[in-house]
Amino acid sequence: MEDARRDACGRCKRPQRVCYCASLPDDPLATASTHVLVLQHQHEKRRRAAISSVPVLAQTIANVTLVTVDETCDCGPGKDERLDALLYDEGGDHRFDTAMVLFPDEHAQPLSDGVETEAKRVLLIVIDGTWKEAKKIAHRNKKHWQKAAKDWETRGARLQYVCLDNELKRSIYGDLRR
Repeated sequence: MEDARRDACGRCKRPQRVCYCASLPDDPLATASTHVLVLQHQHEKRRRAAISSVPVLAQTIANVTLVTVDETCDCGPGKDERLDALLYDEGGDHRFDTAMVLFPDEHAQPLSDGVETEAKRVLLIVIDGTWKEAKKIAHRNKKHWQKAAKDWETRGARLQYVCLDNELKRSIYGDLRR
């Protein structure tokens, strides 16, 4: 039997019959004012690599940083130099006016409500994992991010939770997935 991996695309690493590269730009799109920070749980990277959307994002947008989060889900200061530089502003270069954690926290504001749209430089923080893993990452780092939000405020910037929808919609699975 022929090894199916031999026919994988060199760019997306998927089998040729499900390659999506023809739909992607030749070069990642420049996003001069926005940087995307993906906090990807290690299980998502290992277990679901074949269907992960993170590689698509990284091949579509130029300013993407992927940080793999280990089992402890700790994304606090000193855990990763890229996090320190982007989120905790080590080095004091104040690259961003606003950071938005895309997660439906109880205090998250819907983007449709006009959340800080005047910012010139935005850091968008996306949590990638199963719902359980994403909640664990958000919960374990809430204190770090609240402290960072205060630090951002002292320099006139803002770190906030945002969500895509202002209506809490009930899951089609009911309480089964809680």
